[in-house]
Amino acid sequence: MVQINLAGDPATVPAQEDLNDTSQSGASVKKIWYMNLDSNTKRRDFMEQQLAHFKIPSERLPGINISNRTVHWSPAYEQWLQVGASDELKTNDRPSHVFSVWLSQNAVFHKIAESGDSDDLHMMLEDDCLLDDGWEQAVRTNMKDVPDDWDVVRWNTWDNYRDEDHVKNAVYRCKGPFFDGGGGESNPLQYYYMGNHAVITTPKRAKKLLEYFSKTKIFHADALMVAFGKGLNSYAIKDKSMHPLWDFAQDSIVDPSKEGYKAWSERKTTDPFLKQLLSLVMKKVCWVTGCDDTF
Repeated sequence: MVQINLAGDPATVPAQEDLNDTSQSGASVKKIWYMNLDSNTKRRDFMEQQLAHFKIPSERLPGINISNRTVHWSPAYEQWLQVGASDELKTNDRPSHVFSVWLSQNAVFHKIAESGDSDDLHMMLEDDCLLDDGWEQAVRTNMKDVPDDWDVVRWNTWDNYRDEDHVKNAVYRCKGPFFDGGGGESNPLQYYYMGNHAVITTPKRAKKLLEYFSKTKIFHADALMVAFGKGLNSYAIKDKSMHPLWDFAQDSIVDPSKEGYKAWSERKTTDPFLKQLLSLVMKKVCWVTGCDDTF
C-alpha cells in the first residue's frame, strides 16, 4: 500500500497492481474520468496521487457550479437544462447542488460519448472514491456477469439491494423505486441503488445514457439511474473494491474501520452543523463498513 499525506492526515491508496496484463480474462477499464470542483484542491491532490499508481489514462473534468455560470460554463448546458426539473426537485432543499451534480455528470458522459463508438470501458469517479487493492480484477470478474444489454454499471451502490433484482453473483438490476417505506419505526425509509461514486459505461452505451437523460426530468443523478425497464438498462455491482471514504468536514480521509468511523462521529457531534452533516453522511458511509450510524 502506498501512503498519501494530505494536510498531515495519512491515507492509504492501493499500490499499482500487475493487472493491466490483457492476458487475464475480462474487460479492463481503458480510461478514468473524475469530477472535481476547483475549490477542492485537497480532493484533487488525493485523486491525482491515487490515479498515478495505475497505468490507465485519466482526465479531470472541473465540477460545474450552476450558481456561477461564468466558470467552466458552456452554452450546451442551457440546452440540457431545458428538459426541466422534476416535481421532486422543485421541493428539494438543495436544488442548486442537484443541478450542479447532474450537469457535471452529464458533461462527463458527453465526453465519453464523443470519444467514439467503441465498447471500451470508461469509468467516472467522484473525487472521494477510494480504489482498493484488487479493484481492477474486480471489474474484470464482475463485468463478465453483467448481461449484454447493459447501458451503465454502478459500483457498490448505497444502502439496499432487492433479492428480486439479483442477476448473478454480485450483479443486480437497478429497478425502481429507489426508496420505499414511510419513515416510521414499523415502516422505515429505505433506499436502493444510490450513489454515483464509480460509474462504468462505454462510448457506444453512453449515447443511450444521454438520450435517457435528455428525456427525463432533472433530479439526483443517481436516483435517475434506478430505472431498469424504464428507458435505461442500469445495473449495480455489490462489491466494495471501490467506495467513497471522505471526511467532508475535515477534508481528510477517514480511517476505514468501524472504530475509525465511530471515533470520527463522536469527535464531530459537538457542532450542530456537523451533527446535521453526519446524519446524512454516516448513514451512507457506514453501509460500506457495517459500522453503527447512530450517534
